[in-house]
Order: sequence, then C-alpha cells, then structure tokens
Amino acid sequence: MRTPSDPRSKSARRAPLLLAVTSVALLGPSPVGSQTTAPTEPFPLSTDSIPALDSSPDPILSAIEALESDRDATCHSSASRFEDFLYGTPLTDEARQAKIELQKELVRHLWTEASRAAARAGGARVDPEHLQPAIDAFFELTQTEGGGIEVRFPGRELRILPKTSYEQYAGIAYSLRAILSVQQDVILEGGGSLLTLSPAAIDLLRQCLDVVAISALMQADQHAREQSQFQIDAPAIRGAWRDLVPQPQARAVAATARPSAGGDTRARALSLLEELFDSKSRAYRHYNEVEPATAHALFVTNIHRFYARAPLERAREDRLKVVAALRRALDSFGVALLEAADRSARAAGHDAIRADDAETAVQALLPHRIDEFEDVHLFPRLPEDQRLTLESYECDSFRDFGVHWRSLKSAVRQVPEEIALPDPFAAEILAEAISQYGVALLRISGAIALQSPESVHFLAEDIEPGVVAIRQRSKRHQSAPPRPEARSVIVSSNSDTLDANPTAFFSDVTREAGIDFVHRSSRWL
Repeated sequence: MRTPSDPRSKSARRAPLLLAVTSVALLGPSPVGSQTTAPTEPFPLSTDSIPALDSSPDPILSAIEALESDRDATCHSSASRFEDFLYGTPLTDEARQAKIELQKELVRHLWTEASRAAARAGGARVDPEHLQPAIDAFFELTQTEGGGIEVRFPGRELRILPKTSYEQYAGIAYSLRAILSVQQDVILEGGGSLLTLSPAAIDLLRQCLDVVAISALMQADQHAREQSQFQIDAPAIRGAWRDLVPQPQARAVAATARPSAGGDTRARALSLLEELFDSKSRAYRHYNEVEPATAHALFVTNIHRFYARAPLERAREDRLKVVAALRRALDSFGVALLEAADRSARAAGHDAIRADDAETAVQALLPHRIDEFEDVHLFPRLPEDQRLTLESYECDSFRDFGVHWRSLKSAVRQVPEEIALPDPFAAEILAEAISQYGVALLRISGAIALQSPESVHFLAEDIEPGVVAIRQRSKRHQSAPPRPEARSVIVSSNSDTLDANPTAFFSDVTREAGIDFVHRSSRWL
C-alpha cells in the first residue's frame, strides 16, 4: 500500500520520475471513451458558422483526473524540472509562459476547425474524425519498431522522438491543462463556438500537443547548444515552435476587452475551477490508496514528526484545533495570493490570472528559490539564521493530503467577485505555493512552540506567531539586496600558496588568459 505516512520513503519512490503512457492515438484509432491520458496573434478563423452551443469541460476534467490518479498529480516544480531535464537546457519562466500561449493557440485553432467540421456533419460534439484532418495539415506521424515516434513537419527533416521521452512527457498533464485553459477562456468570453470534445478527441488533441511541444523543446535545445546559451528564452521557444508550426496568414482580430467578473460568466468559470480542485483531491486519494479517515491520522502524525518537529497534545480536541488553525492560515494565505496575482493580471490586461501573474504573487508573499533537487530555499536574501530550507520530500508529502487544493478552493470562494480567477496553469503554481507555505508555517511555528516556557507542546495558538514571522521575513527579504554569488574556483588549484609550494601541479590562470569557459553536461547528471 502506498501511503504518505513517511515523506522520506515517498521521495525515494518518486525520484526517477519515470512515467508511462500506453497508447498513441495519433498512430491509430482510439476507442470512444478512451482516456489514456509572449503573446502571439491567433490563428485565422474561418467564416463557417458554428451553432451557438456551450461546450462542457467535464470530459477534460475527467481526462486530467484519470491521468493523475494513475501517474500522480505532478506539481508545477517537478513538471518544470522535467521539461528542463528532457533535453538538458532549462527554460526561463518567460519561455515557459510563451510555450503555454503557443499550446493554447494551437488548441484553439484545432478545436475551432474540428467544431466546424462536426457542425457541418450535423454532430453535437467533436470526435476524432472531425479533428484528424486539422492535425494532418501540420504533421505526419508513424511509429518505429522500437516504439518511438517519427514525426515529419512540412518542409522539415524527419525527426524521431524516443519512446521514453514521449511517454514521460505525456505522463504529465501539460497539454490537458492547455485544453482546459482554452475551455476557461471560452467561458470568460461568454461561451460560443466550440463544441464539446469527446474523450477520444481529447486524447487525440493531447497527443498532438505533446508531439509538437517535445519537438519544439528538442529544436530549442539544439539551437541553444549551438549558440552556447545556457537557457532557452521566450524568443527561442517561439522561434522553434514557429519553425515547426508556422502561423498562417491571419486576418485582423479585434482585441477582446476584459470581461466583467460578475454574473453567470464568473459563476461558470468558478464552477470549472472547483471541479478541477475536487478532481485533484480525488486523484491524490486514488494514487496514494488512502482513505480520508486514515489520511487525517497520517497528516497529524506528519505535523509533529516531520513538519513542526514538535510534540502535540495527546487529546484529540487539541489536535483538531491545530489542524483547524493551520487550515484557516492556509485559506488566508490563498486569499492573499489571489489578491496579489489579480493586481498583476490587471496590470497586464489579462482576463484571468496567468502563470506569470501567479509567479509574481508567490515571490512577493513567499520569496524563495528551488534548486535542482527541488528543495525550497525561503528568504534567500536574509542572514542564514533567518533563511529556511524545506526538503523536497517534505513539501511533496504535504501535497499528498490535498490540503493545498482545498485551501485554494476556499480562497477562490472567499475573494470578491471583481478578483480574477486563475487559469489551470496559475492554479498549479498557487496551490504549490500554499503547500510550501504550509510546511514553512509549521516548521517556524514548531520552533516558536519549543521556545515557549509555558508549554512543551505545539498548540493551535502557536500558528499565528508563525504567520507573523513569515510575513515579516518576506518583507525584510523584499527590501534586502540580493546576496552575491560566490565565485567558483578550481578545487585542485591552490594559486594563493603556489610560490610557497613549488610542488603544486598547476595554478588557475583562467582570468589572466582571458578565457570564459564553463563545462556543461546534461542536467540529468
């Protein structure tokens, strides 16, 4: 049985991040019901009319839940690290946001064309036969004997996507989030011209997006290596994507004003998010094979053993008070995140909170950096005794209980109607930040409890001082200058004592020689 009772063993289980997908719908027909599952100009729209039918997000939500129940609900940090590791050159945050917008653009185009085809055929939903002709205009796929994928874009050389790379990438819900994000955009625009996607069409569209994304990442990585660039920036990912999927001649499209956040439009968008958040919690329970009653006991155990690292009172009532106080603090932090992200979204003219708006809010309220092991380093500008490091397994195990998604659900319900709602990508970032905040709050509050002369136990009253401490450290971090990075040196060189030690093998003359060289190998290593 897989339980989150010991986060250290959980970390060991997940370390390889080896994921699998069992079918490739693009290479053959999928049975109906199968669920194997900066800004650019939009594609041109045909003048064909589409019935004014509202598309349902339910099949997309079901596809996400099915995938994450089986493959684990990969958090934003892990998903981002995997994209960086896939070919070795990491993406900037701006490049990641550009990739999202390009994915959504392609989804909107393919979904629109398929909806028109379905409407012309008298259908009320999009099936694979309506979607396939639109996909065929972009590339052709065949499967190799070893299970890899050969993809040919028009006018480009044949490229082969390794079976493992494709299956690992497809095991994370990157493309499903893009599809759901387009569904949310349609709702915010007041509904309109996209028909409901059948489960088989969702699977086909998801795999199309995965193939294009992997191909673009491969091409961007190759270009970065040729240009000796250590990161893939937004122009690079756009250039790689456009080279494979060029933008057709587009007619002028009027800019859409930010819709009113009130009324039925917001209610429908909120309902979509709440269903997404609930499906996340169900996916965690299914993947970890733990019942709610058992999960509560494990969560309490983890609080005093791993997170707060301070003893709890034995009385059940006192323990329930600690959990209740923690959840209130998480809900309040979620509200603060949404309010800060909304300010960023308004400044950028976004109709919903996007990933970059969420990142801005998180760094303002819980400044941190995440290293290559996914350990979280909080308040890095502060003196050492004010900084805090959370190991990846701690945050990972905290997320297994789904508390962060319940708090984000509570937060979107609490904020005023004029506050924008997050899109699925932003929701991932905000929810992950809530989980990091939860572990940090318990760690700091536990330390405060242990210093109290009045009690040796961690009590509900210790939570609020932890909230204040995090808020104060965040403010001090924002006003502090960045800490200078230590200059890297050649360990085996001892230039300072070379004259006194004539037996030294060599000295470091890099600077004197005017050489600017860094050895770079795959980030997997």
